[in-house]
Amino acid sequence: MEPPRIPPWAQAEPERERLYALTGGRTEPKYPLRLETLLTATDTRSDGWNMAPEASEALRLCREEVRPVAEIAGLLARPVHITKIILSDLIDSGHLALPAAGAAGDHDHLLERCLVGLHTYFADAS
Repeated sequence: MEPPRIPPWAQAEPERERLYALTGGRTEPKYPLRLETLLTATDTRSDGWNMAPEASEALRLCREEVRPVAEIAGLLARPVHITKIILSDLIDSGHLALPAAGAAGDHDHLLERCLVGLHTYFADAS
């Protein structure tokens, strides 16, 4: 005897997640986070037990070291936009902190070192 046929629209799709469930239906992050925005954990005591798994993991990652939004999204294996919404919630709750105003543009010395390194690396090419 053949099992009953289930119409395609009624079949479960376990590999597809409903991303709106991760964000509570929200579609926009509260903060204008860029891919290179660095985030750090401010609350090292909270264990994240009452958070969504993605939020708890993002908090753990930011406790280890300062991380950019793009890296957090990659390590969570979630779309960047969804990750931005999750990170915005963590900023609102005081678990994560944005860099101070002006701090993101104060990397001239780092850019200068990168430029020197590129000139050194590609000096043989010319």
